[in-house]
Amino acid sequence: MSNVRLWIPAVAAAALLALSAPLPASAQDVSDRFSAFAVHAESGPEIDYSALSVIFRNVVYDVPMSDRQVVRSRVERTGTRLVRQSESRYRYEGNRLMLHVLNDENKAIIASYRGGLEDIARQVDLASLTRDEQLAFWFNLHNIIVLDELARAYPVSSPQRIRLGPDNTSLHDTPVVEAGGTRLSLRDIRENIVYRHWDDPRVIYGFHTGAVGSPQLRRQAYTGSEVWSMLDANAREFVNALRGVEDNTTPRISPVYETARPHFFADWPADLYAHLGTFAGAQVSAILANGGEPRFLAYDDNLADLTNGAGPCATASLYGGSVSRPNEGGLADSGTGCQADSEIVRDFFDNVALRRQRMSSGSGDVSVRDVPEEAPSD
Repeated sequence: MSNVRLWIPAVAAAALLALSAPLPASAQDVSDRFSAFAVHAESGPEIDYSALSVIFRNVVYDVPMSDRQVVRSRVERTGTRLVRQSESRYRYEGNRLMLHVLNDENKAIIASYRGGLEDIARQVDLASLTRDEQLAFWFNLHNIIVLDELARAYPVSSPQRIRLGPDNTSLHDTPVVEAGGTRLSLRDIRENIVYRHWDDPRVIYGFHTGAVGSPQLRRQAYTGSEVWSMLDANAREFVNALRGVEDNTTPRISPVYETARPHFFADWPADLYAHLGTFAGAQVSAILANGGEPRFLAYDDNLADLTNGAGPCATASLYGGSVSRPNEGGLADSGTGCQADSEIVRDFFDNVALRRQRMSSGSGDVSVRDVPEEAPSD
């Protein structure tokens, strides 16, 4: 299989626009280091994220919405064994990162684009952006940092296993970027900036943490003009997925909502149920109608990639011969040394194809029981 270039030239340069306003001194010396991020302009420049969308289209495999079907166990075949085959009930939900096809050049371009957005955060007065432009910026900055760190650490089974910095702290708690003179972690961006200063629970769905249990990473970068419609689409996918809402007498919900509770759901659980009901389909609406105090599902922290973190050459193909992956974004073997997808990848593609077939034919949905509540050991 030939080595295919996945990227347009100088992709990272497109992020750096003429946002030249210097940082005000007051933003660098505040009693509350996060309060400065509440300031925004009524009008201002727009950031062009078309190059970031190129990256996401080449890295993210598009998965249709969950049909809430029971996930059946894989059939073992004589003389074969699945390597790191996920047993998660959510393993076919949400978009997936195709980290196993990235070569060194691809990784370098991801890192370069991350550096471009970090330069904007460090050098530009973000208060010169409108509120929606700021929100799109925080989503895109957060998500490109996550993608870059996952690509650097890959293969890894879970984002939780990634440790950074001299203190060996977790991916989401290590200061990884500077904005307004303040060093920020990914958790700071989510909870101390966006959750704190945007009073709308839809912002929950803009952040991808790299885990299966997270809201998915879209194949298009967020933009100021479309940020809310994009969040609505991600909310519908997550709320109607098994990893978002389940049932077993009373509703069981993602731990994502527990984190967001103090910011958006003061009247618990009424505010939560009102929010979920806005995006719920028929099955989830029926679950929410049960009411009562919700319980929290186990958060699936497994890596949201196609090989369950096993790397590009996890196993020889169970099916024999070369396996062609869907040609979305021009992806093919990119110099990783593998001439065929592993059986784990093929299993994922097969199940997604079956789901698309069921959805197009109007097959009925199946409710799922036996919901896990204990956190995974990984």
